[in-house]
This record gives sequence, C-alpha cells and structure tokens, in this order.
Amino acid sequence: MLSRNVPCDLENAKEEKSTSMQTNKMEFRLAFTRYETAKALGVTPITVDRLVARGLLRPCRALRRPLFPRAEIERFLKETTAE
Repeated sequence: MLSRNVPCDLENAKEEKSTSMQTNKMEFRLAFTRYETAKALGVTPITVDRLVARGLLRPCRALRRPLFPRAEIERFLKETTAE
C-alpha cells in the first residue's frame, strides 16, 4: 500500500511545483496578453475588450498584438477601487 501512495504524492508535488512556477513567471513579467490580464483581474477576455473600448484600460500596441503592462493593470485597479 505504501508504494501506491508515493506516486500520488509525487503527482501532487509536481502539480504544486508547476502552479508555483507559473505564479513566479507571472510575477516577473512586465506585460501580459489579453487572456493573462483577464485571468489576473478575474474577468473574461471579452470584459477586458470592453474595458479597452471604454478607455478604462489601455494596452500597449508596440507589437503585433496588444499587451497590457503591469503598471497599467495596477493603475486601473487603483483608479477604480471604491473608497
């Protein structure tokens, strides 16, 4: 029985490591895609599009696809936070 539990524990450890690595990757990024921005804000990508259309969130269009700088996401959150 003990040998059967070990692979499960290893699988859980791999999943936890993978999740923590993804979190660490996002912490050091300077800009995020539309989907990553939506995930960070807890909304859908369509909502991100709507925020851009309303002028509440401004993407950087220096590249082929729009990227949302970390500073822009933080600015949006600060300006829209109710006090």
